[in-house]
Amino acid sequence: MCIEITPPSKQSKEPATSPRAGVAGPVDLVAWCGSKPLGKNYMNRSEACLKDIGSATLIFLDADPDLPAFGLATFDLQQRIKTYPNKGASGSDFAEFDQQLVAMPRNIDAALQGVNLTWLAINNCSSCTTSQTRWTDVNGAAATGHWGFSEVGPLNARYGTVQTTWSGTGKEIIDLGWAIRATADASLTSSATADFGTSGDVRVRELAPRCDHIVKGSGPGCVLPYFNPNWTVDTNLYPAAGAYYWYMQQVMPDHADSKRWDSLMHYLGPDTPVKNSTGGTWTSDNSLTRVCDAPGASTRPMHRWGRSTATSSRWPRLTSPAASRTARTW
Repeated sequence: MCIEITPPSKQSKEPATSPRAGVAGPVDLVAWCGSKPLGKNYMNRSEACLKDIGSATLIFLDADPDLPAFGLATFDLQQRIKTYPNKGASGSDFAEFDQQLVAMPRNIDAALQGVNLTWLAINNCSSCTTSQTRWTDVNGAAATGHWGFSEVGPLNARYGTVQTTWSGTGKEIIDLGWAIRATADASLTSSATADFGTSGDVRVRELAPRCDHIVKGSGPGCVLPYFNPNWTVDTNLYPAAGAYYWYMQQVMPDHADSKRWDSLMHYLGPDTPVKNSTGGTWTSDNSLTRVCDAPGASTRPMHRWGRSTATSSRWPRLTSPAASRTARTW
């Protein structure tokens, strides 16, 4: 038995969207991923949508190598990664990130009787606890990674989800790896494994989550640090503002938003006990209006990650990269 992985093609299909989806809980780990075209990958600071894996063809061979393949099964495959930046997002006392395999059987030859897929999601984290794969169908009902030969097509897609919690200290970037192992009911003694790759080159780690408990008050959390939202200051148009921003990065105890000091950019979010000027709940707009506020008006940040926005209301978007100092969130 062997498995052949091929890129997405015109024959690749998306899982069906059932009107009952979500009855037993969310089906797709990344809600916006389903509407994205096949063949590409997409990500933001907390989620990744991987739609370039393609198809896996399970080839069951006869004991006689001179005879043709005994049977074939083809699955269209996708992956998801979701990180939770704080306790409020995950509902857990630990930092957490989840992963999901989406498998949609396009064809299973009757000679195979049925196919079972086992998703092997691994990591190099010594402070992590990873759950077993939990499978659901397109309606959100509990399922398994087994398909009978007649269970094909978009309505028979399955979602396998793995939850990982991090209980470490400080901060850690966690490398990931993925593979699938397949067996056919016609011969339970034969199996094949296909490697999906890893979270990226160790020098880049495009899909490696970072977990930490640096920001006190919001609890531990995880993000995808390869995606860097930028706050840009045009130092030609606003030299005083640019100089002030750089100076404050150097002298503030936490060096907020400084790449040199590997410091996080954060702001007061809706979970902070601080109230706005009207006595209402603090919003992201309240935070943005305080970026260039008068001395002494700022309150120490308590929320982990601000929304991905390019500029404040007083700092227009940069048009010439060479004329700026760019501060990145980590």
